[in-house]
Amino acid sequence: MSTTAAGTSAFRSTYTNDLVSSFDILKPDVWAKLVRSHGKQGAEFFSTIRALGFQVPTSNEDYSHFEDDWIHETTQVTSFSGGATPGVVATFTVGNVPSSGQVYIRAKDDMLLATGDVVYVTDVSGTTVTIAPKDSTLQLDTVVSNLDELVNFSNSNGEGTGQPAGRFSGTRKYENNLQIIKETLEVTGTQMTDGLWFNEVQIPGEGGKMISAYYVKGQEDAEYRLALEMEGALLFGEKNNNATVVLDPDTGNAVRSTEGLVPYITTNGNEINYTPGTYTVSKFNEMNKIADLEQAPSHYCGFLGIDLHEELDDTFVDYLKDTNVSFTNEMMGGSADKGINIGFKYLNKGGRNYAFKRLNSFSNAKTYGATGYSYPQWGLFIPLGMNKTDQGKLPTVGMRYKQLGKYNRFTEMWDVSGAGTGNKVIADDVSRMYMRAHIGGHFQVGNQMFKVNP
Repeated sequence: MSTTAAGTSAFRSTYTNDLVSSFDILKPDVWAKLVRSHGKQGAEFFSTIRALGFQVPTSNEDYSHFEDDWIHETTQVTSFSGGATPGVVATFTVGNVPSSGQVYIRAKDDMLLATGDVVYVTDVSGTTVTIAPKDSTLQLDTVVSNLDELVNFSNSNGEGTGQPAGRFSGTRKYENNLQIIKETLEVTGTQMTDGLWFNEVQIPGEGGKMISAYYVKGQEDAEYRLALEMEGALLFGEKNNNATVVLDPDTGNAVRSTEGLVPYITTNGNEINYTPGTYTVSKFNEMNKIADLEQAPSHYCGFLGIDLHEELDDTFVDYLKDTNVSFTNEMMGGSADKGINIGFKYLNKGGRNYAFKRLNSFSNAKTYGATGYSYPQWGLFIPLGMNKTDQGKLPTVGMRYKQLGKYNRFTEMWDVSGAGTGNKVIADDVSRMYMRAHIGGHFQVGNQMFKVNP
């Protein structure tokens, strides 16, 4: 039997996507990789502290150390009176009395004035000091004023006299405490058996680095949040001194929280202010002078927000214009008098070496770089000297964590599940991963640190 052309027209129809899509038989072309559009999203400061190696266990909630004070002290003048005639005595009250109440100045001390004149201490009664000019033509009220600092440079004793009272240089006690930080990942049994269109997570800028997706993606996110919260405590944490009001809603007990680096520098360190867009190299001169006064080491690391980091780049370019200073790749401690490596990550200025690290945490749009926050314009400058302790030589910035014997609470993770392939230990159709950290900041020599901000 023959067929006509008309009878075969249906077999010659075009096979189109529009036709078959009604049956949903086409597999969508979905790239099997979840792209992280916001990168790693930080916790850099926490990672840097870990890299420095300052992670020291403690078996107590509270910990402390002592820092020495100045071995030799100046004397500040207040309530100055007398000395209105050449060669006669004057009196004043010591303005910088330590907490012990024991003043540093003693009778028979020789004191150097800022004018270059010399006075002799004839009597010290409590905090009242009597001084006499060694030059009979010197009129003390013309060379000494309130808030002046007098430098103790020597002492003069008569023949056959006894020994003076001893002096004691004080100490400062640093105290901090641990803080408990927690995170949880919870996945239902249904979610654990759902298929996803992606099976890997790709992180931009990480050389094509991939991680497994599904449950592991959620676990990584929870671990990141824990690290971010640990970093936040180490940076901005504040000790709870409002213990009658700031209470844990579950127990009613006062919440214990650690002091972070920024509040520590604010209380103990030095603040350098600048107007954004006008940062100059002279700011390093300002820091150098303070660092010299504090006998600070020659190496500093600056943790910089992106705005300050970019402004420093621009400042250094301008600073080196039309000069004979060469760009070098010398590492810190090199022999060049001035050396800035490519990328402006290191500057030698005024005999000190400044290494710069951009702290991307200050630029995170969901943390310290959020709208209205000035932290992208901030910089924290930390001395890189090592301090010897019974745990060895430790950096000036670090953390402590709770440990006794084999039980370590630096970061703990454990599963409590009623779903999945493992043992079921709860009735709920969920798998939970609990995370906990018991850590605190530990900082030293705050008097040598700098906070640079507008």
